[in-house]
Amino acid sequence: MENNFQFTNDSLVTGATLSHLHVLNRKINEINKLSLDILLSKDIDGETALHYAATNDDLEICKILIERCPDLVNIKDNDSMTAYDWAKSYNEEYNSHIDVCSYLKMF
Repeated sequence: MENNFQFTNDSLVTGATLSHLHVLNRKINEINKLSLDILLSKDIDGETALHYAATNDDLEICKILIERCPDLVNIKDNDSMTAYDWAKSYNEEYNSHIDVCSYLKMF
């Protein structure tokens, strides 16, 4: 999955951290360097980096995040939705996110 557009801190919502930024920009080496506190951080909508990866249908990043920080799978955002819930809603609406749903459903 290639991302030609590079996000910056200014293009993210309030409260987004380096974990959110690195997920959107697919900076795997940088994600692997982040502390667990940063990986668990939420933006203003209560979303973690795993929420971002799941809604972007990025299975590889989802796996990396969960391997590093398994607690991410249970975190709910301000709408009381987990990353799996969001991937499932995209799957139901657009028939997409199939692999991400299958993976996140295991947890």
